Amino acid sequence: MPPQLSRLMIIFGLLAVLFIVSRWVAQPPSFNRYGHYRGDALEEISSIATNYAALNSCADCHEDEWKQKSEGPHSKMSCQSCHGPGQAHVTDPSEANIVLPAADKFCVRCHSKNNSRPRNFPQIVVKEHTEGKKCTVCHLTHNPSEMK
Repeated sequence: MPPQLSRLMIIFGLLAVLFIVSRWVAQPPSFNRYGHYRGDALEEISSIATNYAALNSCADCHEDEWKQKSEGPHSKMSCQSCHGPGQAHVTDPSEANIVLPAADKFCVRCHSKNNSRPRNFPQIVVKEHTEGKKCTVCHLTHNPSEMK
């Protein structure tokens, strides 16, 4: 066997041993307890307080907005998709603990023209469609298919 090949095999062997030892040292004790992940992660995640409210919790106080949203194209979306996590707002209703997005900047995140979106998804060329006006001048906030 050529000496270059034997040196190369020694290097690969040392790298393999180094990998096995470092994996043995770095692997947490709870790894593989419930499967191929760290078992303690379940307990850590379950101890984190929830930030998102129940899906229909907004309907209790915001009946008009809920009705408007449920009749429009956003009916399958959670209110928290636009307004952020709502558990704090459900617990203590105030405008200080819920996101009130500016429609002229927020709506275009999803609805500005983008060729990667499905063809049937409502998209606009913002400069042509809005002519500098806010979306809510013409469209209802929670049901944009309805015009004012």
